[in-house]
Amino acid sequence: MKALAFALFAVLLLSVSYAYQIEQSREELLAKYYAYVDAKVPKTARMIVGDEKVNAYIGQSVVGIETRGGVLYSFEYAPLKNPNVVIFVTDDAAERIENRTMGILDAMDNGGIKIKTYDWLSAFKVAALKSAYEMSGIDRRLTNTSVKEDEIYNTNSLFMNRQRFLVWN
Repeated sequence: MKALAFALFAVLLLSVSYAYQIEQSREELLAKYYAYVDAKVPKTARMIVGDEKVNAYIGQSVVGIETRGGVLYSFEYAPLKNPNVVIFVTDDAAERIENRTMGILDAMDNGGIKIKTYDWLSAFKVAALKSAYEMSGIDRRLTNTSVKEDEIYNTNSLFMNRQRFLVWN
């Protein structure tokens, strides 16, 4: 019985030691955000985001993010009260996304990222942003995945539908 308890303890200890933890300071993450994300976010995406409170549980870390008018208002290593959106990211998904072996959309499809919304407007915003992110192809660039020739025409964007119409008529 003691051997079983020790083995269970060892497994738990190993799983905790491999748990994902955000290692950057708040200031380092904010600097990366303003350098790589903020300047590149289109105004239309900011309009969609609007005012939101988001708690993100990433591995063993918790981040509280608040936006106002689509602009970052608050970013803390603590959960916010009454969030509109809660995001759960597993240790494995966080590690694989950081190592660029899996994209965010793949993680969402595989259950590595789960998003819970608390009102219909937030659910609509999440769906709209997910669609825009999917069409942007950011995951393919981050993971260095090439686009197969037959995948080019699988998009439902208005541009592609217009191009198909022009080609066939």
